[in-house]
Amino acid sequence: MEGGNDPDNRRGMTWEHNHFTDTKFLLFRNLILLRHEEQLKQGDIEIGYDNNLLYIKRTYNRTFYTLYTNVSNEIGHYKGNAILSNNAFGSEIRKDGFAIVKGYL
Repeated sequence: MEGGNDPDNRRGMTWEHNHFTDTKFLLFRNLILLRHEEQLKQGDIEIGYDNNLLYIKRTYNRTFYTLYTNVSNEIGHYKGNAILSNNAFGSEIRKDGFAIVKGYL
C-alpha cells in the first residue's frame, strides 16, 4: 500500500487477494465465518484466567466455544483441539497468541 504526505495519505486500502499472505487471509476469513455460529450469539458466558491464559467460554445448547488468549510473557497451556489459532502450537500458546476450541457437553 502506498502513501505519503497529504493528500497521498488518504489512499484507499488495497483489497486484492494477492496482496495478503495466505495464512493471514485464511485466519481472518475463518474468524469472520465464526460469527455466524449460534453458540456465539447467545448462551452462558464464563470468563477466567488459568495457566497464563485469559479465557472466555460461551455455552449454548450443549455446545461451547472457548477463546484462550495469552496476555502474559510466559507460555500458556490449554485443553482441547483448536479449530482456529495463531501463535499456538499443540496445547501451548505463546505471548500474544490465541486458540479457539469447540466442544460438546
